[in-house]
Amino acid sequence: MTIERESVLNKIRALLAKTMENGCSEAEAMAALGKAQAMKDAYAVTEAELNLTKEEKAILRREPPGTKDPHRIKWNLVWAVSKFCNCESWRQRRDEGSGIVFCGLPADAQFATWLLDTLTNFVQVEIVDFLMEAAPSNEDRREAIRSFVMGCTDRISDRLSKLCEQSATLATSNANSHQLSLLRNP
Repeated sequence: MTIERESVLNKIRALLAKTMENGCSEAEAMAALGKAQAMKDAYAVTEAELNLTKEEKAILRREPPGTKDPHRIKWNLVWAVSKFCNCESWRQRRDEGSGIVFCGLPADAQFATWLLDTLTNFVQVEIVDFLMEAAPSNEDRREAIRSFVMGCTDRISDRLSKLCEQSATLATSNANSHQLSLLRNP
């Protein structure tokens, strides 16, 4: 099975797993079901291909209650991390405990959580090194931290986006090569 086909199947599986039992509203569940059916029709996907198991259903991974993000490092990285890990992400409302939520297949959501935490720790360590080296005055300290965080998280996000583009290009070129070989050697 090609990487592109597996990606389509994973998207349909994730949509089908968006149920009211998994925390979606009825409207969200119905919208997800409609989109999944449209994708199944467009890509001629059979039920046998989908073969959903309990481990393959989309899950939500939430940050633990009380998680802090004082410099908005996680918030600046979450879009690129979720795209890189093939997940959806959003910020929970304050009345629900606030924090970032990833939705995707278990391995994807778990990796997204780990990657976001690891990159956040990296940026925090680099902030300390930057402040020790640059030694901004107390008046300039807040702006220096904000500027450093923005520059660092923008660069990381850009690199993750480029890796996604390279992966998509490789998958497309591999699929095209496979299709050409099938045309040449039926």
